[in-house]
Amino acid sequence: MTFLGRRATIRDYLDIYYLFKLGIITLEEIISSANKKYIINHENVFSTRLFLEQIIYMKDLEDKDVAPNLLFSSLSPNEIENYFKSMVENYLNKHVIKQSN
Repeated sequence: MTFLGRRATIRDYLDIYYLFKLGIITLEEIISSANKKYIINHENVFSTRLFLEQIIYMKDLEDKDVAPNLLFSSLSPNEIENYFKSMVENYLNKHVIKQSN
C-alpha cells in the first residue's frame, strides 16, 4: 500500500480500487498482511483504524480532477470513494460490530 503514511494521489486509489474490483486482493488480506509486516521490536505498529480512515478520505487529493483522464471508463472519484466507504462499512459490520455483541 503506497498511500499509507504519505500524501496520497488519485492514482493510488485507482490502483487499489481495481485490485479490489478484480478480486486480486481483499480488504481483509491487506489488513492481515499489514499487521504482519509493520512490526517494530516485536510490536505491531499498524493501525487498522487509521488505515480504514485513510482509505475513505479523499477530500484533499490534489490530482482528483485527473482521474477521468486516467481511465477508459466513466468512473468518477466519487464512485471510488463511495465504493471504499461501502467496503469499510461492510468490514466494520463483519469484524468490529460482530465482536462487540
